Amino acid sequence: MENDPEGIEVFSETVTHELEHWNILEENWKDGICLSDDADKDGYNDIWELQYNFNPFVNESYSFGPGTKGYDYEELRCRTKQKIFTKTLNSDDWSYDPTGKINGKNW
Repeated sequence: MENDPEGIEVFSETVTHELEHWNILEENWKDGICLSDDADKDGYNDIWELQYNFNPFVNESYSFGPGTKGYDYEELRCRTKQKIFTKTLNSDDWSYDPTGKINGKNW
């Protein structure tokens, strides 16, 4: 596809995406994981779940995959964030050629 990332774009999107997963973890457990604050043991702090319209008594874990509230929420948030950084590093990639005629080692 025309808008698919290439080269260093893939790197910047991947790092940004994975850092957003970390930000979600930090939001949930800024003082460290406390199992007594997670009634359903799905990895999300009960107070955080209430803020984001999760049910703190139903396991909506990310690990259950697509179609679960945790997975769908995290992936939408992370993919939205990663797209902000698409093409932001092209000027730093010594092999980037916007015409696509000359490809360096990174491409």
